[in-house]
Amino acid sequence: MEHVNESAVLFYDNYCPLCYRIAKIVWILSRKRIKIIGMYSDDAKYIRELIDLEEYQLMPWLIYRGKIYGGRKIIFPILKEILKGILKPGNHSFNDEYPTTCSAILPCKGLSGFIYRTWSLLSKSKIIEAEELKHKQ
Repeated sequence: MEHVNESAVLFYDNYCPLCYRIAKIVWILSRKRIKIIGMYSDDAKYIRELIDLEEYQLMPWLIYRGKIYGGRKIIFPILKEILKGILKPGNHSFNDEYPTTCSAILPCKGLSGFIYRTWSLLSKSKIIEAEELKHKQ
């Protein structure tokens, strides 16, 4: 649960080239305030254990101020961190390599991949409160 109270952490599909580019843009715009972690990396193991795997794969997730946000609910907290980054940049690195293959689960190439991922982000949302997290541990 220690990760839930840290600075903002964005979990993106690290098998998706489009998602990689968007995560990198978020990291740059926030001036390194948002920590970026691939959803299927070893670093994301703790969040995969907190969220139902089927639901986990359907949208990006953001840990922010003791809550886990999914889907369109991540947009406002990300915008807040971008604005805060104007005055106080962060120091998180972004070391993930660009994915050479597409996710086997969801489309991510071309216009159809962009439309699918955008629709997936905007049509789904979830907030997991800190109290729910305590019960799952």
